[in-house]
Amino acid sequence: MLDTVGLTCAVETRVDPMGLEARGWTVHTVSNAKDGVSVWASLHCRAAGDARLRYFANAGQLALEVSLPKLVMGDNASLLSWPACAAGLVRSGELAGDVLGAVLPPIESWQVFRLDPVWAWACDPGPYLAALHLGRLRGSQVAQEAGSVRWRSLRSGSIFARLYDKSQEQGHAVGLPTRFERQLRPGKQVIKVDGERIGRTVGDLNESDLLTILKDGAAQVGLSEPVRGVSAARSVLVSELGRRAGVNLFRVLLEARELGGFASDIAPDTRRKYEGQLKRAGVGMLSLDDAELPGLQVGA
Repeated sequence: MLDTVGLTCAVETRVDPMGLEARGWTVHTVSNAKDGVSVWASLHCRAAGDARLRYFANAGQLALEVSLPKLVMGDNASLLSWPACAAGLVRSGELAGDVLGAVLPPIESWQVFRLDPVWAWACDPGPYLAALHLGRLRGSQVAQEAGSVRWRSLRSGSIFARLYDKSQEQGHAVGLPTRFERQLRPGKQVIKVDGERIGRTVGDLNESDLLTILKDGAAQVGLSEPVRGVSAARSVLVSELGRRAGVNLFRVLLEARELGGFASDIAPDTRRKYEGQLKRAGVGMLSLDDAELPGLQVGA
């Protein structure tokens, strides 16, 4: 359910960066006219699930990024249950304290700056990756890459979500290769569940909210509903829009499938019109052949 998490906490007792350097950390010194000299140290800790730690000496802050499946199971291809995620969060805080050599606050009070809920299915991801050329999350643009589809923020360019082939990423077959992941930045994004903004501490996290976030994201890009085959999509568009407009939009849809999105010479207003028509007809994606792809349900 959770893959990579990014957490930060206050370190009340100052840790000497030179002492960290002697234990394998890399010390960085930055000088500027506004803030003077600041010192921070970084460490890639393979013994702790390839965790990446940064200690900011001037501010007395520690930041940690870690893959919970790698930490808990020793395998980044695993899908963790919520109890295993909770245990992994506790373990990550304990390891961070051991590696830094300081007593740290309880993990429940740590701030969350990155949160990657993920779900996986035991099916071939290829047809879904090929079909997701028009699936869109609000405020994002979609980009197809080898083995993945990514949605990036229109404002910042950061990744919102991705659907990807875990077997291709790992370089070997895995039991649950089709993965949908949301990447959240609670400190920078407004993330709401049932109208309420999610909390920004580890103690605020819960299974229900994370499942809702995943389900909403999968529904927005069109994963939760069956992906229509070519003939079925054409029939629906003609029935909804009439023969002339339906056939025209079907041709546009075929072209978009080949290009990985609408052609660049289609005007924005026309593109929005097409998107509205497709949404009303319930056609958001198009299978590469005439076979319908079943919807992928989060939590099933």
